[in-house]
Amino acid sequence: MLPERTIVDRDGKTHRVLAGGGGELRGFMVELRKSIVQLQGQIASPGMPSNLKVTPQAFGNLIQWSRGTGADFHEVLWNTSPTVINANVVPVQNAAQWADNVGKNGIKRWYWVRAVKQTALHAVTRTTELGPIAGTTLASGSAVTPPTPPAPGVNQVLNQRTGGREPL
Repeated sequence: MLPERTIVDRDGKTHRVLAGGGGELRGFMVELRKSIVQLQGQIASPGMPSNLKVTPQAFGNLIQWSRGTGADFHEVLWNTSPTVINANVVPVQNAAQWADNVGKNGIKRWYWVRAVKQTALHAVTRTTELGPIAGTTLASGSAVTPPTPPAPGVNQVLNQRTGGREPL
């Protein structure tokens, strides 16, 4: 154990402090403080995501947002009612959008997004959820016509004997 000494501050209070150690102890304490400040920065909560937007699409919804600063990844939450309680959670890694392929038209869902920061091997810090915002899936576009197939003479094959191309 290091030796201690008693000092009196300007208000007359006495304090027990470590004595001796010289510059080595002071250097150690300065480095320790730097490490603690650095670690606190690493475990600080990520910034909130913003600009949440849902674009209805055929049989699904496209969810887009601006990423939260300092986030390692994001999670999209969705529910069939406007409550985050019991919402489904989808980790979307480092993305700023996610396509919810519902598979049916006319389905209304509510969405939230939150930023997540990994603070230790099995520990994370999450922001509060941004949302809700709703989107209703659309029907497949009936006005879309399939492309016209190419003219018969356009398709070509490679002639193995001559190495040239010939129409079908």
